Order: sequence, then C-alpha cells, then structure tokens
Amino acid sequence: MTGRKLRKPFYPLDEVCQRLEMLPSDLEPFVLHGHLKLSIPAADFWVNVGAWVEVEEGNRVRSPEGTAIVRGLLDLVASDAWRVLRHGATKVERFDAGPERYMEVWGGSEPFADHEVLKADLVVRDTEVSRFEAEHVPPAADAASRGGPGQRGAMPKYDWDAFWREVARSILFDGVPESQAAFVRRMVDWFDTRGEAPDPSTIKKKLSPLWRDIAPEAERKIA
Repeated sequence: MTGRKLRKPFYPLDEVCQRLEMLPSDLEPFVLHGHLKLSIPAADFWVNVGAWVEVEEGNRVRSPEGTAIVRGLLDLVASDAWRVLRHGATKVERFDAGPERYMEVWGGSEPFADHEVLKADLVVRDTEVSRFEAEHVPPAADAASRGGPGQRGAMPKYDWDAFWREVARSILFDGVPESQAAFVRRMVDWFDTRGEAPDPSTIKKKLSPLWRDIAPEAERKIA
C-alpha cells in the first residue's frame, strides 16, 4: 500500500468540512449564495425533465420532454440545500438542472411530488470542492502568513478585524448597550447585514472581556 488517499467522484459533507477546516454552519452563506453546490446520490431516481421556452419577453413556460432515470448525483437548488444545512432536512420538489432546463421529482399519476433530503444525504462533487478551494481558500503559505508562524489552513470565516472596528464605532456613536445581551444582539444584527452570522455564543465570547470593562458605564447609564 502506498498510503495515498483515493480521489473519489464525490465526498460526504463531513469529509468536505474536515478538508476545508470548516463547520457545516460555516458553509451556509456560501451555499445560499450559490458559491458551493450540494448534491445527493441517486440510484434509479425518476424525474420529470424538460426545457424552459420563452414565449414572450420575460415569460417562460415548460416544454416537457418526459421522464428519466438518474443514476449518479442530483444537484440541489441553493435555497433547498441551505434549508437542509440549517434545519437538518427539507422536502424538495425540483433539482438544479441549469438556467435553460428543469428537473422535477416524478410523482407518477400525481401532479406534484417531493422527496425528503436529510443532512446525512449531502455530498459535494470532487470538481466542486476543488473549484471552491481555488476561489475561497488561500494557499497554505498565504494562510500561514495571515495566521502567524506555523499556522496553516483556511482563513477565518468571519472578518473579526471589521467586527472590532464596528464595536468601536457603535460604542462611539450609539453608546454603551444597556446589557451584555443587548451588546450581543447589536453585533449579531451587524453580521446579518453582511450576509454572515456566527453563532451568538461565539460573539458573546468575543465581547465578554470588553463587557466586563464597560459594564459599570452601562449601569450608570441605566441608573
């Protein structure tokens, strides 16, 4: 045995997270905005397929082509993939077939059908992982220079330098919050405006040392 790792056509989500050094929750904004496509394996999965035909400017209708059997991977629509990551499961009615075509769950005689996708079902194509790494993960040497001597891996998911600048700006112009919980909510709302949202407990951990220093000012403000 050479010890070389086998390159597979696709990888389960947990392997992808380990490779990228990220949590599933860290992937949510990338998935929702279409920067990372998630898929599910399919074995003899029946779908309705067809094309979108433009009948007048800005108005398109389906042009059915019949049913097909998929053996391989089915790509999830970004919003459905995000729901699976966030909630652990969701029911999907369609799959991503590109901008000019459609692919829907076949329901036999039923006009509408859906298929439940679980978080454990999620996989990522090998080509998709490689593309995502090339676009969003810096080279190891560059990451090490950003993180300090001897540190390697992906850049931090969240821009904490910008976070601390906003903390300083908000205290200067908006004043000291009335409580630590209000402080955390203020910064969670700020992250939401940027389309990224770390867990509130992470933000609380970042703010706790500062809050202990400015809490007396908050108490005077309430009094």
